[in-house]
Order: sequence, then structure tokens, then C-alpha cells
Amino acid sequence: MSDCGVYKITNIINNKYYIGSAKDLKSRKRVHFYLLRKDKHHSIHLQRSCNKYGIDNFKFEVIEHCDNTLEREQYYIDTLNPSYNINLKATNRQDTPNLSRRKLNNEQVLKAFKLKQERYTSKNIAKIFNYDASSLSRIFSGKHYRELTKDLELNHKLIPHKSKMRLKEQDIEIIVNRLKKGYTQKSIANDMNIDQSTVSLIKKRRNCV
Repeated sequence: MSDCGVYKITNIINNKYYIGSAKDLKSRKRVHFYLLRKDKHHSIHLQRSCNKYGIDNFKFEVIEHCDNTLEREQYYIDTLNPSYNINLKATNRQDTPNLSRRKLNNEQVLKAFKLKQERYTSKNIAKIFNYDASSLSRIFSGKHYRELTKDLELNHKLIPHKSKMRLKEQDIEIIVNRLKKGYTQKSIANDMNIDQSTVSLIKKRRNCV
């Protein structure tokens, strides 16, 4: 039997799930759970849920074995509306190496700014749009799409200052977990787009060592 197909990763506590497809299902399963354990999964929704409920409460299951994986993945995304998929368009990340040559349309640019204002990291946003991270940074700095962001008052100056951001409890738990895993305060602050002093304060209050 072919190991190509569509799969889902289900939270057995609340039955929410992530849908994907792969040419090698066993390998894709290993990659997903490796990234979740490392707290580096591209789906921030899935990662936060995993941090909250524990990786043992997530199961990987094959929905359908098929060769037209992207087409069938898109079908299941449209039909089942998965909670953990950030990008609702089926794409093969490995088939798009020249990301710097791609262009975002106006709607995608606006969505990228919205995600940035919600404290998604540039790296995660780049993965969502399958886009070059350095080019995305230039968009946020106003070097690209300047007229669009200026006219709609969505330039990088309107992104809340790090010191004024209020963290949600789930964000604090992510920070605590990363501190316990040995991440540096600087790397956590950069990734979460917050002041390093905030990370230091959380470490002190939660007695992280």
C-alpha cells in the first residue's frame, strides 16, 4: 500500500485537529511530533494546544491513502474546517524553494500585518504564507508595499510596543516551558516579540531554573 495520503493530528481532549498531506506519512508523523516536542511547530495553534494538554493527548491518523495528496488535502480542509490549520490552502513546502521570487497579494499583506499585531513571529508568518522571511521583514519595515500599508495605516509603527503588550496565560505557559527547556531569555523575547525584562520577570515569579 502507498504511504502517500492525507492525515490529521487530533487533540483527544477537545477533538480539534490539524489536517495535512504527505508523500511519506510515517516520516511526516515523526517530523510533526519532533517539532511539537521542541516547541517549534509552524502551526502556533497546534503548538499552543500541545503545550497546554501534553503531546500524549495528540494522535496521528491517516484519513485517506491517495496519490493526489494536495487535492485531497484541500478537499478535507474545505469539508472539515480544521481548527489547528493556519493556512487553509493546501501547499507542499518542499516544492517551493524559490520563495524570494514570490509576491504576496494585497489581501495577504493585510493578513500578515494582522498576524504581526497579534504577536505572531515573522518566522511563523512566513511559514503560513510559504514566503521568504527576509522579504516579509522588509514588508513590515515599510520597504515593500509602502503605499498599501501607509494608506490603510497598517505600517509597522502601529504594531504595539513590546513593553505595552499584555500576555495571555497561554503565552506565559509557552515562555515557562521554554525556560524550563533551557531556551535563553533573549531568544524567547525575540521569538515572542516581547521585552527581555518581561521574560525575566516571568522566570522570577514562576521560579524557573
